[in-house]
Amino acid sequence: MFNWQIFCYATTSPSLFVLGAGASMPTIKSDPSVIREKILGNGIYDVNIHSSTLIRDRLLPYDDKADIEAFQTQTISTNELAAHIPTSAIEVIYARQLAAREAIICDQYEVFLKFRRSVLFIFNYDNLADQISSHHVCLYPHGKFDGKLLYSDSVERALSYLAIGDSFVERSFRYHPPIPEHPGITNRLAYRHLKTCYESLKFVVFIGYSFGKNKNNDLMDDIESFEMIVDLLKWRPKPVLIIDPSPEYLSARLESCLNGAPVYILRCKWNVLASFILSGAFYLVLDNCKKQGNTKELTNLYLMYESQEIL
Repeated sequence: MFNWQIFCYATTSPSLFVLGAGASMPTIKSDPSVIREKILGNGIYDVNIHSSTLIRDRLLPYDDKADIEAFQTQTISTNELAAHIPTSAIEVIYARQLAAREAIICDQYEVFLKFRRSVLFIFNYDNLADQISSHHVCLYPHGKFDGKLLYSDSVERALSYLAIGDSFVERSFRYHPPIPEHPGITNRLAYRHLKTCYESLKFVVFIGYSFGKNKNNDLMDDIESFEMIVDLLKWRPKPVLIIDPSPEYLSARLESCLNGAPVYILRCKWNVLASFILSGAFYLVLDNCKKQGNTKELTNLYLMYESQEIL
């Protein structure tokens, strides 16, 4: 459950780090209730009703409780009001949740400055890795949001009047929205770069990412990305490490696809582990563990640190 040895090897070797939402939490997180609150708080609505689409349903899920509350209070349901918000405006509000106003440094990414120069394959749209991009190769297979643009005065004004056109989103974002991947996505530049440099990398580390697994079933939104990385691992097998508080699903899926090849686990929250490393305690205890040939002390110290962080 706590394979510190593989983690140490991976962080001191040129490796592939595949980052998902768990790598940026809690600094960046998406909350549909916040999107709904910001949309309805504006008080301006389009005269047209915008039909349901997969993107709208993912970013602004239908709220059954809102209908019940509207019935009880004899008011208009927020679901009905939300139908009068253009999809492009919803996407911009969503994007503003996932991008910092300006580049910031947080533990989850600062810790990478202590690791060997590697490739970061970042499925997040945020800009948290900007401050370490000179130390690592940062690739964004699903695109990245521009915080300066999203929080600019022009976008702020346009959003207040719902004057956000589809063309603005298509031209300025160039991102793959949180819906199932299309078959041709692995032809994008980020994937081509990964295929080129993969052979030179020593380890593959997944951090807080389960390829967009659906909460209600085992289907993956990012199945094209999953299959491409699995194909690379079959072509040139490398040790695989999953860092996640709930790694079982991805571990079992990878082991099945890789014909039972071992997949190592580090059951940690990435933000807590990053803070633990930056505190200096990790490397201090690591030296003792190497001398003793046992990492139990390191595991116990991490668990103690994690319990204090949660409190």
